[in-house]
Amino acid sequence: QRQQDLDATTTKIEQIPPTVTAVQTEARVALERVETWAKEAMHEVRGDVEALTAKMKAGVDKVCADTAQEVRDKVSGLQSHLDVKHKAAMVRFDKLDEEIPKLRKEVHIVAGMPTRRVSWVVPNAMTIFDDLRAARSLFSPKFHCGGVGDLQLEL
Repeated sequence: QRQQDLDATTTKIEQIPPTVTAVQTEARVALERVETWAKEAMHEVRGDVEALTAKMKAGVDKVCADTAQEVRDKVSGLQSHLDVKHKAAMVRFDKLDEEIPKLRKEVHIVAGMPTRRVSWVVPNAMTIFDDLRAARSLFSPKFHCGGVGDLQLEL
């Protein structure tokens, strides 16, 4: 019975559709898009910081001719704007930090989809089989196969 179950499981794994390559390609493209988006976001933030820095310098130069209070007001306003942009950038980077590991995990899972056979080597099998006569089961370590996680074989 156990051998039939094992054969049935192996047959199901072998029947995974051949569209895995397309899924892998889509996953890689999605990862590339996220990386491109991250680079664009960094570039945009750098541009914002540079623009704000330029505005701050120009504002300070102009206001220096006026009063010290006007200078403080301009710098304060620009600093607030810069803080808002910085916070927005940090939120973007936090989201990227959360998404990149997920995408890497998904790409890893998709990369394992073409698996057609799983082998399990049991060290000291004869000794273990003698112990199994008491109607206990032996379980393999958990593994990923065919895009499915936490699989485990029972003997």
